[in-house]
Amino acid sequence: MSVVKSSTARKPLTVAQFRNFIFAGRSVFTLENKETGNYITFKVKEVKDRNRKVIPGQFAIQCKALGDKNYGYEFMGFMNTLKSEFRPRYQGIKEHVGFKTFWWILKNFERLEDFEAKMAMYHEGACATCGMPLTTPESIEKGIGPICERRVLDKSIKLMQEAGTYDPKLSYDDNCRKAIRADASLWGKLILSDEVQSAKENKVHRMFESLKCW
Repeated sequence: MSVVKSSTARKPLTVAQFRNFIFAGRSVFTLENKETGNYITFKVKEVKDRNRKVIPGQFAIQCKALGDKNYGYEFMGFMNTLKSEFRPRYQGIKEHVGFKTFWWILKNFERLEDFEAKMAMYHEGACATCGMPLTTPESIEKGIGPICERRVLDKSIKLMQEAGTYDPKLSYDDNCRKAIRADASLWGKLILSDEVQSAKENKVHRMFESLKCW
């Protein structure tokens, strides 16, 4: 079985890390088919308006596939995570292996653990949020730099505070469990650990309940 060639900062992602990673802002990741040895790389970048302000929930999806005639990243379309909509660049792009793969990821977003024996996920050594190179062992392990990690965790804490569930006496994971029990809509909005995501009680939650593709 062939695998993705090693690089200085490339690191495998757990499924939970991947779900936190993919829509963090400027993620670059590679999927490997362990059965065929093929791999495919995606860039998922947040979209900004003319004033350079981030448009909430809007992401541009690019793909680079082995054997692709373009020999570089090709734009697949836009993903709106708030509306669960994936808008292709044009109708013909739906036949592209990158579009089919990304659509498959979305449809199986909460079931990716079922495919770990056949699929591996890697980050490409850049912070999922800001896109800067990762340099410390801890950040390389997680796929996010320490400053960005603190920011996204603070954002999660703020959401829990606004929901009225946050208790500073509890651990972060216990606060997440408490918040999701009180408000299921927080699933997909909070940064969740492997332990919290894999808990039996959370198997009922879905980030994308009804996907639409135009």
